[in-house]
Amino acid sequence: MVDITHKQTTLRTAVAQATVKVSKPETITAIRKNTVPKGDVLSMSKADRFIRSEANT
Repeated sequence: MVDITHKQTTLRTAVAQATVKVSKPETITAIRKNTVPKGDVLSMSKADRFIRSEANT
């Protein structure tokens, strides 16, 4: 292992983009209206992104 204790802490940012393809237009409508039976899809994906970014630091 290399000793990196002397290195300065730096702020890092990342930008990501995704394309989601679905077979039915009703799926996109349900996501937008938050009527998916398993819950709020977009909020869960945001929470998962945060949890995974914390795990990788």
